[in-house]
Amino acid sequence: ANDGGSYDGSPICAADYFDTTQKENIHNISTTNFDIASLDADDDGKQTLINTSGSFKVHISNSAAGSSFGLKHTLFVDGDVVLSDDIIYSGLGPNFSLVVRGDIYIDKSVAQLDGLFVAQPRDAGGGNVYTCTNEGNQFNNSSSDLWDNCRSRLVINGAVIAGKVKLQRVIDSLRDSLAGEPYAS
Repeated sequence: ANDGGSYDGSPICAADYFDTTQKENIHNISTTNFDIASLDADDDGKQTLINTSGSFKVHISNSAAGSSFGLKHTLFVDGDVVLSDDIIYSGLGPNFSLVVRGDIYIDKSVAQLDGLFVAQPRDAGGGNVYTCTNEGNQFNNSSSDLWDNCRSRLVINGAVIAGKVKLQRVIDSLRDSLAGEPYAS
């Protein structure tokens, strides 16, 4: 269990959400693909635990990405996660939570995420959130990959808790600014 730590890249200064917030009647499944649109009214207020075997990444999609998500649900994943679609909440305040023991990779096509997103360490690594990836694969920071692929805005309505958050979107970056450009908020 992680009882806190320093803010310099060592263990994160956050509670162990993965082990301490699971209820006893949690729905336990083993998969590498999960569509949150498959949740229905019977799942409202409940929790789902996804166990992975090996080094697979769980791909979480929303086949109803054009519509909004209205259930209160917590999804726990013991492994890395790839978010490939928008998660837009329709109720009062985001009530979707994703608690990952591993890393969260947000695909470059995702524009909006509503909810609580927690990434905490698993074994010797993990606990990171990457805001612009290609199907869970990171872009090369030292080349033009980020500039060429991550020029779209990502809006997160809610919170992100992680050891490190890699802010990789470059829309409206200083690279686009002009000399003498006035400040605007």
